[in-house]
Amino acid sequence: MREHLSPARHERGMSLHHMPRYLPALSVLLEDLGQPAPRQWARALGISERTAARWQAADDAPVMARLALFWVTRWGWSAVECEARFAVTTAHALCDSYRREIAALQAQVTRLQRLGGFGSANDPVAGYIACAAP
Repeated sequence: MREHLSPARHERGMSLHHMPRYLPALSVLLEDLGQPAPRQWARALGISERTAARWQAADDAPVMARLALFWVTRWGWSAVECEARFAVTTAHALCDSYRREIAALQAQVTRLQRLGGFGSANDPVAGYIACAAP
């Protein structure tokens, strides 16, 4: 049974839009995890072995249980890795953009300094004109 989970908008730093849109059936999730015994995944989810066995027999579990299992499957790890790569790529591009902006502003300051030191209203010493570095 596949269940549709509608993505929420990104609000206040929450990442609800990263929720999977569809969750595979419990049997598919367990197959991807190597068919663990009910005791193993029951312990991981904090439920009783009996509950896990009942869910497994019915091939149905609450959405929250399937969601927890999803994130440790290859699909969950892949989603996390994709998000991490996207974040790194975005941060790198932003950093490069800031470097270019800083270089352009430094060039503009240098150009203005070469035009002449005419002083300003907020000079530390009245009448003192700082010399621009060549």
